[in-house]
Amino acid sequence: QDKDAQRLTKRLNRHKQELFTFLEHEDVSPYNNHAEQQMRKPVLTRKVSQQNRSEDGAKTQAILMSLLRSAELQRINPVENLLASAKNALMVKTPSGFACKIAC
Repeated sequence: QDKDAQRLTKRLNRHKQELFTFLEHEDVSPYNNHAEQQMRKPVLTRKVSQQNRSEDGAKTQAILMSLLRSAELQRINPVENLLASAKNALMVKTPSGFACKIAC
C-alpha cells in the first residue's frame, strides 16, 4: 500500500538482472560509489580541520581537491601541477603575442 515501498519494488524488479552482477563477475565491484570513494580523503580532511565555514571557502576547497585528486589519478605530482596551473593562469598574452605576468 505504501507508495515508497511500491516504488522500491518496481525499481528492484526493473533492475533485478543487474543487482548481483558482482557475484557472477570477479572484476565487477559490489559498490556503485566510485566517485564517493574518490572524494573520501578530501571530505575527511575537511571534517577534521573544520574548514569551509563560508561558501567561498567550500568552493575553493572543492576546486583544489578536484585538481589535486585529478593529478594524483594521472600520476602527476599534484603540487607541481597546481603550481604550473596557477602560473599559467597568471600569464596573459600581450597584443604583440608575448606572454607576461598580469602585473607587467
